[in-house]
Amino acid sequence: MLKFVVLAVVLCACYVQAYDYRDPCKPRPCVNGGTCCRKGSSYTCKCRYGYYGKNCQYNSCSPSPCKNGGTCKCLGGSKFRCYCKKGYKGKYCQYGPCYTNPCLNGGTCAYMYGLPFYKCSCVPGYYGKKCQIKRYYKDRCGGCLNGGNCICNKYGKYFCKCKSGYSGKRCSGKYY
Repeated sequence: MLKFVVLAVVLCACYVQAYDYRDPCKPRPCVNGGTCCRKGSSYTCKCRYGYYGKNCQYNSCSPSPCKNGGTCKCLGGSKFRCYCKKGYKGKYCQYGPCYTNPCLNGGTCAYMYGLPFYKCSCVPGYYGKKCQIKRYYKDRCGGCLNGGNCICNKYGKYFCKCKSGYSGKRCSGKYY
């Protein structure tokens, strides 16, 4: 008896699926010294102190938000604090010594270097650090009467300027 052996050849075609694996940290997305941490096909950045943002691209003190020569200190993340020069205050050192106008009675405030950081220019009739003292002038005319006003002429001589209906050195005489 004859025996037949069937030999079968099976060809198997296997398709290898290719994965394009790219390291999300390879292009170094984190700046300013930040450290890249892989999260699957994405990443997060662990930022150095004082920096924040997806890629650590922000610094709360650059450019400095502090005004008038104040110094910025990073407090982490987007937080900061301004240390103001003497005479200035506010979150951004935006308020100077003249901000509230410390000068009284119509005086004008001017900034200056050194303590007290401002100087008041007083209107006539007032003086003092803050124009708080009223200046009283001595009546050089000896007392004008009947509502007359003591006036100094261009030669430094004083006289009484009398109201209508009065005359004399001290406005004591009445005329009709």
